[in-house]
Amino acid sequence: MMGRSIIRCYHHIVLHFIFTMTTLQSIIHCLSPDGASLLSIKASIVDPHGRLDNWRQSDSSSCFWTGIACDQSNNVLALDLSNLELCGSLSAGIGGLRSLRMNEMRST
Repeated sequence: MMGRSIIRCYHHIVLHFIFTMTTLQSIIHCLSPDGASLLSIKASIVDPHGRLDNWRQSDSSSCFWTGIACDQSNNVLALDLSNLELCGSLSAGIGGLRSLRMNEMRST
């Protein structure tokens, strides 16, 4: 009886460890708050040519996305969506870009 109890306890510890590691791994790969704000902006505009297709929730950083420039801490400093042939309304998500210094949206 004691042997089975120890095995059950060990089994629960192993399962807990696996669950914790899986959860931590998904947290590590979460998109930053700036990335979430950018996805909110993307959701409010029409991108008929797929210029923002590299804006993906599965990315850990938005700093390599089209039209985005970041500082060394991965804060979005600039958003340049000019001449991408986008249309629609700019969402309130832009308010989440706390370090934003430049915003270029015009189309020629």
